[in-house]
Amino acid sequence: MSNLGADLSALRRQLQALPRDELLVIAQRAIELLPDAALPTLLGDVVQIEHGLQATAQTLSLLDEARGFSATSMSGKFYDGFDVNSRNCTQQSRGTDAFVAEFNRLLGRCVREANTVAGGMVCESFEVLFGLLRHIDEGLDLGAHQS
Repeated sequence: MSNLGADLSALRRQLQALPRDELLVIAQRAIELLPDAALPTLLGDVVQIEHGLQATAQTLSLLDEARGFSATSMSGKFYDGFDVNSRNCTQQSRGTDAFVAEFNRLLGRCVREANTVAGGMVCESFEVLFGLLRHIDEGLDLGAHQS
């Protein structure tokens, strides 16, 4: 396996210093770039990989994924309250990290599919995602009322 001459020790040190949200983005990119056969090697001892799970996810259209993510977000799935104090005041919750990583993944998919998918679907997908951001910007708490 080629590592393109990368200094793996330096890469490991840089990865160790990254915040959780950026590591989630890298992990999501890795699972999309790798062939299915390589996923057990990458994830097998950390994540249980269900047979057929990836194939199901790939069959969803961009718009269906954006709508599903928006609905899931609105339901409060990513809400993860935590007590803020002087030590953690600059940190985000695990739920926020997961939300940001998935939002960024979907934005990236919109950009990648802009030239290959019907323009209306890409525009509508962007609108669904930006509509979700507008909802959040209006101060509407996504799921804070849930326990």
